[in-house]
Parts: sequence; C-alpha cells; structure tokens
Amino acid sequence: MPVVWNTGGYERPETIAALADTVDIFLADLKYMNSDLGSKFSSAEDYVDFAKSSIGKMVEQTGSPAVDAEGIMRRGVIVRHLVMPGCVKDSKATLKWLYERFGNSIFISIMSQYTPPAIPDGKSPDRPLHKAEYRSVVKYAMDLGIENAFLQELSSSGGQYVPDFDLTGVL
Repeated sequence: MPVVWNTGGYERPETIAALADTVDIFLADLKYMNSDLGSKFSSAEDYVDFAKSSIGKMVEQTGSPAVDAEGIMRRGVIVRHLVMPGCVKDSKATLKWLYERFGNSIFISIMSQYTPPAIPDGKSPDRPLHKAEYRSVVKYAMDLGIENAFLQELSSSGGQYVPDFDLTGVL
C-alpha cells in the first residue's frame, strides 16, 4: 500500500527530504506562480519559491510515476492546480513552469472547483470560475503537450461541496 503525503506545497525542501524513506506518492498543490497572488490569497509572499523547491525535491525523490498493472499509482508526484476566477494568466504560467520543468514525469490535476466564500473576505474572488476560463487553461495545457492530466467538470464547484464549518461533531 503506497503512502501518500497530501500537502499544500508550502514546505521546506528539508521537510520533503526527511520523508524520503516514508512517502511513495506526493499529492501537492501549486497554487500560483505570481507572488502577489500568494500574498493576497494565502498570506504567503514566499509561497511560490517554497512550492517550486518542494515540488522539485518531491520529483527528485520519487522519480517518474509508477503505475501497476491494475492502474494504481505506486510512486510519483501529482500536482494539483486550482484555476481561480480572473487568474487565467497565472494558471497558464503555472502549467508552463510545471511542463517545462518536469515534462510528463508528473501528473497534473487541473481543478475547476473554486467556490466563493459564503462570507466575502475582501480578498478571495467573489464569483465562480467561468467555463471559458477553465476551457482556456485546459486548451493551453493540451497545446503545451501535457499528457498526464486530470480534469474536472465545472459542476464540481458550488456550495454542495463546502462543509458548514459549524463545529458539529467537534468535542
């Protein structure tokens, strides 16, 4: 059974190195290529630098994806990228960096599930992703030559997938 490390991508490479003999599959986010977006949406101006270094270390440790005869991934890296409303240019820059750096030696999940916060926070986009925005990013990925990609239906966004966060069941 492979061990999967689910991460937001904001780790030091030393942390990833310490997991070398434990983790088989890294499931990491790469949220932005633009430091201003990292600062605005994640309060992490240095997010891009940390995420790029960490993902590089993950790929170095696991190598190309290993999938068994039943189609189950046994080793490798999957990078998730959530396309944000109004941020198509940054999404394309993210995919370009991933492809130029790793080619098809990783899997990329291009996600469409952004859901605006129920209570606006003044920072996050206040609308769902438009179909044209997502399609533009997916087309760009295909034009780059990305072959190992997971895509989502736009119906995967919406409040039905957001928990109430009312602390029900929490002791």
